Amino acid sequence: MEALLSFIGEIYQAPCRSEHWHHVFADLCRKLDAQAGGLYVEDHRHQGNHYTLVSHAPPLLAQALVREDATSERAFAGHIAMITKVFPHTASSYLPFDKGGRINLVLYRGFDMSPFTSQERQLLDTLLPHFQRALRIQQALQQARSFESTLWSTFSRLPLATLVLDHDNKVIYRNASARRLLAQHPALRLKGDQRLHVHHASESRTLFSMITHLQQSDSNDVEARNLATSLHHPDRNHPLTVILASLSETPLGAPASPAAPNGRVALYLADPASPLQCSPDSLIATFGLTQREAEVAIALANGLCLQEISDQQQLGKETIRSQLKVVFRKLGVKRQQDVIRLILSTAL
Repeated sequence: MEALLSFIGEIYQAPCRSEHWHHVFADLCRKLDAQAGGLYVEDHRHQGNHYTLVSHAPPLLAQALVREDATSERAFAGHIAMITKVFPHTASSYLPFDKGGRINLVLYRGFDMSPFTSQERQLLDTLLPHFQRALRIQQALQQARSFESTLWSTFSRLPLATLVLDHDNKVIYRNASARRLLAQHPALRLKGDQRLHVHHASESRTLFSMITHLQQSDSNDVEARNLATSLHHPDRNHPLTVILASLSETPLGAPASPAAPNGRVALYLADPASPLQCSPDSLIATFGLTQREAEVAIALANGLCLQEISDQQQLGKETIRSQLKVVFRKLGVKRQQDVIRLILSTAL
């Protein structure tokens, strides 16, 4: 019993480390004097994913895993110990093979060895539910990792500079916009130990007081979810704007519960003096502007006057004025302020 419980523990370690599955099957083969072992899974609830976990399986076993049970039994003449379980049905109108999938736990012995006994088959029947639960845990972990990867990928594409701090106030993530801003704006720097350094000591105390407040506040406290402050530097005319938000909020529909203390906090940074990072191609695709018209619109959003745009584009002022009229018509606006508002509000 002690050895069995120890082996079951090994099964539940595998979801965290996929390479551990081969160790599990190698150990199972040693315990039951088998030449090879494998687990074949069909889960049609998730786009019909099929995958096989096999330890030292000969080609004949790999072929048997994808066949019907009766075919496998005949092929190995009793030398295959196969247990089949059907997953909960997801659509009752389908055939059993397509409804929920199955799990086949397989051990193989050569024909020069004795067949599996009923006791050994019963042991596999006992182990199979643990394999099933371990696979479900692995599936949940994979989905969580995939979701987290998608979130970080989304953050990396945001034009707004974004930082994420852990419970130790260390920067564990910064997107490309944040990297550029931290390299350019002297009011906020990232030190070698991945901690933030604020130029003014009083503003530093204010910023980190807000961070601590968000880390320790109730996740459902609306007033504490988002805070804002500004960071100044004598070499800059405009302060750096910082918006803080807790990343420990309770999902919609979940029961209210206090957030874990010292959770993660996101910092969104904006430098009013930095030029608008907007791709002309985005304006061309969205509003049907030409390359020149898109460049005029971006220059206008960056605060340039007609003469400055004329100098930048090396075109006459009247030409720029004509292009701007076309921009007005295509964007459906009548004033320069509306062009700026439209570009900023569309997050392009």
